[in-house]
Amino acid sequence: MVITPGEGDLSERLGYTPRKFFGWMYLDENTGYVYIGHVKTVERKAGDFSELVRNINKHGMRIKILNPSNEMTKICIAKGLKPTIERNDAFEQDDIVWVQEDYKW
Repeated sequence: MVITPGEGDLSERLGYTPRKFFGWMYLDENTGYVYIGHVKTVERKAGDFSELVRNINKHGMRIKILNPSNEMTKICIAKGLKPTIERNDAFEQDDIVWVQEDYKW
């Protein structure tokens, strides 16, 4: 399920609003992971991304961050996410995915 800012009940419950974010996320309903690959905050360093992840966790889901930037990789390391490789069959390539294994952020 694709999640876009301000569209649908789930995005509202997560605080994923156009006032704070642009881009999209994807919820794998089979695993409960929210894939974050194309999400940007409107205001940098405001804590909105951390709040989003905490809200995702509060709803019983965890995150996977796809091909993070250098800055996001540093955050992944600091927050204890683990790097893995996942096959992306749609694009016939392997992606670097940082996985949140617990509910701590």
